[in-house]
Amino acid sequence: KIEAGKIELDIVAFSLIQLFESIGKMFEPMALRKAILLNINTDESLPATVSGDPQRIKQIIINLISNALKFTESGKVEIRGRYNNGIAVITVSDTGTGIEESKKEEVFSPFQAGQ
Repeated sequence: KIEAGKIELDIVAFSLIQLFESIGKMFEPMALRKAILLNINTDESLPATVSGDPQRIKQIIINLISNALKFTESGKVEIRGRYNNGIAVITVSDTGTGIEESKKEEVFSPFQAGQ
């Protein structure tokens, strides 16, 4: 859909900090069950509101955190938000094993999933 230009975005002002907090609450039970630390880190440079499609951004972050928790046996998963030259930068990182070097190209091919 993205490549075909079929996705419509609903651009509005919203709080990325509140979005992170709601996603953190959603995944807290799963992280606790696995004894994984779920960190939410928002830099002070992040403004009170940003412009974007909060539903699309939320879905992307949910997918990333879900995979991070699924493939992390111990340690932590972190969501980080910062502001750089007028752009909100969001990262999700984890202490999982990661993707084999030979499989990384496949992740960005249509209809592929990491194993």
